[in-house]
Amino acid sequence: ENGYDCGLETWTLNPGDAFWQPGRCLLRDKPAWIAEELPTNDGAYWAPAFLDADALYYAVSSGFEDEAGGSCIGLLRATGEGPERRWEDAGQPITCSFDDERSDSPHPAAIDPATFVDAQGRAWLLYGGGHIYAIEVDPDTGLPMRDGWWREDSDDHVHLANGPAVEPD
Repeated sequence: ENGYDCGLETWTLNPGDAFWQPGRCLLRDKPAWIAEELPTNDGAYWAPAFLDADALYYAVSSGFEDEAGGSCIGLLRATGEGPERRWEDAGQPITCSFDDERSDSPHPAAIDPATFVDAQGRAWLLYGGGHIYAIEVDPDTGLPMRDGWWREDSDDHVHLANGPAVEPD
């Protein structure tokens, strides 16, 4: 599958070592939804963000060769304890984007997830590049409170910020 071996591998730097060493692979099998939504993905996942000890968001893209420039945010859930702890994909993307975020559209790129819980105990997933958005997620499951990816007419994804304007070449 395009060289896929491990998604979201842990790394350790032991005392006295000069180099980081690969640790445990959190996602050994490529989730089926990634092959569907981002068929040119080479297995590179990045920007992990914990909602809590059992929920981990990650970004995945179609790769640099794909002109559509698609990206998605996935979710891993953990079960078990200690060395028997297993991470499993939620089986669906949290959100995806396929438009160029540098356009005049406020469309967010589905990259670089971050999380926070507000003073009322509501959990939020923040994401994006040139445009930053937040979507409320269920604090127990990590899934969006309402179904649906970003749409320009949606109130579920809150527009927080814009990046600097990009001058055309």
